[in-house]
Amino acid sequence: MKSNLLQINNIHFSYDGSSEPLFESVSLNIYSGWTAIVGPNGTGKSTFLKLCTDLLKAQKGVILKPDSSAYCEQRTDFAPDNIEDFIYSYDKIAIKLKSILGINEDGLNRWDSLSHGERKRFQIGKVLYEDPELLAIDEPTNHLDIQTKSIIKKVLLEYKGIGLIVSHDRELLDSLCSNCLFIDPPKVSAFKGNYTEAKAQYGSELEYNRKVYSELLTEKRRMNSVLQERKLLAQNSDSRVSKRGIAKNDHDSREKLNRARVTGKDGVGGKLVNQIQGRLNQTTEKLEKHKVKKEYTTGIEFQTEISRRNGLLALGSTNIVLGVDKSLLIDHLNINPSDKIGITGNNGFGKSSLIRFILQQIKLEKENILYIPQEINEKATISIKEDIRKLGDDKLGKLMTFVTRLGSDPKRLLESDLFSPGETKKLLFAIGMLYQPQLIIMDEPTNHLDIVGTECLETALLGLNCALILVSHDFPFLQKTTSIHWSIERKGNVYILEKSYF
Repeated sequence: MKSNLLQINNIHFSYDGSSEPLFESVSLNIYSGWTAIVGPNGTGKSTFLKLCTDLLKAQKGVILKPDSSAYCEQRTDFAPDNIEDFIYSYDKIAIKLKSILGINEDGLNRWDSLSHGERKRFQIGKVLYEDPELLAIDEPTNHLDIQTKSIIKKVLLEYKGIGLIVSHDRELLDSLCSNCLFIDPPKVSAFKGNYTEAKAQYGSELEYNRKVYSELLTEKRRMNSVLQERKLLAQNSDSRVSKRGIAKNDHDSREKLNRARVTGKDGVGGKLVNQIQGRLNQTTEKLEKHKVKKEYTTGIEFQTEISRRNGLLALGSTNIVLGVDKSLLIDHLNINPSDKIGITGNNGFGKSSLIRFILQQIKLEKENILYIPQEINEKATISIKEDIRKLGDDKLGKLMTFVTRLGSDPKRLLESDLFSPGETKKLLFAIGMLYQPQLIIMDEPTNHLDIVGTECLETALLGLNCALILVSHDFPFLQKTTSIHWSIERKGNVYILEKSYF
């Protein structure tokens, strides 16, 4: 019989080199069904999943989990460990999962040539085949077309164990989850309901805490002022009842002071000071309980340049080879200096291949192009951090302002050992904006981005005057940010680029 409880008891966790804890005094009970793990990029969502599945150890506290657990990571750089046990199994469950997810065995031998969406299907199929009592899954619908997203949602709904899911796909969380955890380091807050319902509760709680915090802060300032006044009065009172400065033979004055001390007049001021100090300490404790983090201003417009060329690309009929007996036919291809182009197509239809082809053919110098691929591996992420360290103070200051306006905490970002995929995308975009590009190409720009980050990116892209090419499965996002629509459609064994307008 499967265990239906994950217990988290007073855990504390910090990464080496971090000045602040990521999690502190976190205690939770998580039961069967899907629980959403929600929070901005870089707040520790993936770390939380790894703690719950024993891939990381908390410095303090205990996590009591079921005997079997699995973690499905968001990166798709490498095939999952022991995936052969699933791919080369032919029992009913394996056959069903491979059929539903459209998984071909030969894909495992050509992992590097698979699209990231195709790799994601392998990842999810493998962990579902294992059927663990606890399943932690990180961004399962990244890279996936609409049809595959629907399939993934269906198979996840059939899972009956304790499910933890990190996703910025609001529709998926609403249809899948009955509980939500909101991460705001070092705290984790739990709410019942799907994402939309829980977010409303979380928002109300934040608003209440802000109101109470403001009232307590006003009260603390008032009491501080009163305390200083009382301390001054007490000091003056002490001076009046002190024998210092009174002549030894002034017996009348000394007798009056002695009577004041006996009646306790000299202690009243001190008692009042102690009482006010006690109330002030209580208010300070309450302030800490209702403490809210500083809210940074988000949303930004960037400066870019329009190329002075008449056209950036002009090609006649073209055939792009995608693989064995697989090609993309293009009637003609034109890109002008201020075009805003959105590219759509199912997984494996050649969208990323088209982007690589454009980068080879485009009539611009490399330094005038900002290209952000859909996945940035760990080695490249480490290189980005090294590049940031080399920036001068002026550029670093601008970069951190850009990142803040894209919805991330710059302090936590600079302290992290390895940027999250969402933070990496924000950083690459912000670094590129330092140099005012003439062409921006982004492959799946909203993958890994939190909801606030996606909205900030939309705002930034709307203000650009340079050429822009976006590849995305997020149709509403493309409708907002681009005007020209290139759609890759399949006609038998041939893929065709069709052009229209949003």
